[in-house]
Amino acid sequence: VYKELEDAILSGKIKPGQKIVTEEISRMMDVSRIPVREAMGRLEAKGLIKTRPKWGSVVNRLSNENLKEISEIRMLLEPRTAVKAISQADEKFLFQLEKAQSAFAIARKKSETNELLKTNRCFHFLIYRQANAPILFDMIKQLWDKVSPYYHIMFQQTPDRSPTIGLSYHEKIVEGFKNQDRDAVKKWLHADLVDSTTFIQKLFDSYD
Repeated sequence: VYKELEDAILSGKIKPGQKIVTEEISRMMDVSRIPVREAMGRLEAKGLIKTRPKWGSVVNRLSNENLKEISEIRMLLEPRTAVKAISQADEKFLFQLEKAQSAFAIARKKSETNELLKTNRCFHFLIYRQANAPILFDMIKQLWDKVSPYYHIMFQQTPDRSPTIGLSYHEKIVEGFKNQDRDAVKKWLHADLVDSTTFIQKLFDSYD
């Protein structure tokens, strides 16, 4: 129940501001109210919904201020974590990273929103896991979960998928890992974050 609700929120199927009714979810998933309530508690702890007594649960609304704050924190944590992964970039990791990049490139060419965002997440998380810094990784994952609805919803509102974003940066990040080049990895990962955030910010500013 938790996973299905989480996926629906992160993918934008359940939109920001939409109310989640325990009885409806229970009936729809053919489960009792207990696992639904437990799932709602986990979603609230993760910051995806807000629940008030006698008011119900609502998916947290998109906020320009929240988007900016999340982005600023990501800029601090993610390049630093990527640099930590360089010293542990063995052949297996490099193979997986190239494979993840190829999957992203295919999704990029097809311009399929869900697959594009899924493969992008896979590419980045592969790097952050390799840093062997579980607390940092957990913090980054929470930030991605908070920002994910922005990306899904914003991308669905525009036919422009900005083909320059992501692909070339990912290729340069892969090269940086191959060459054990800390400066290159940090530079291009930061550029990837800046450009994708700027793109989403522009969409958000024009979002009605």
